Amino acid sequence: MNEPTKPPAERSVVAPALFALIAGCVTYAVAMGRGSVGIWYLPLARAWVFGQKPAGVAMSWYGRTGYVLAFGALGAALGRAVPRPGVRFARVGGVVAAATLIAAVTVCVTVNFNRSTKPLPAPDDRPVVCAPGP
Repeated sequence: MNEPTKPPAERSVVAPALFALIAGCVTYAVAMGRGSVGIWYLPLARAWVFGQKPAGVAMSWYGRTGYVLAFGALGAALGRAVPRPGVRFARVGGVVAAATLIAAVTVCVTVNFNRSTKPLPAPDDRPVVCAPGP
């Protein structure tokens, strides 16, 4: 009656989470460091451009976020292939993930440190004004 039952084989969420974090951080650092190739949105023209950074106002956030999500999902899929990891794997993976996260934040701060925050003039040299509130 009281026979011990073997628990079902469980997959850990540790390996997929660590692999996804590492892949996402590396992808983000590379995308921020390179900064010239990707998917760009031109807000003034309301158009998308693929490839090199275009002249004028261009946003790379959408493309960079898409890359990070895609490579993070790929990392999680690769992490699912790892059998239930031990404590040593989790510790080493945590250190590697923390190091890649610190590297990604460092690249982000370095790239954005001296970026101008002044508003750009409109393309036809009209003054930039905000719409009045309700």
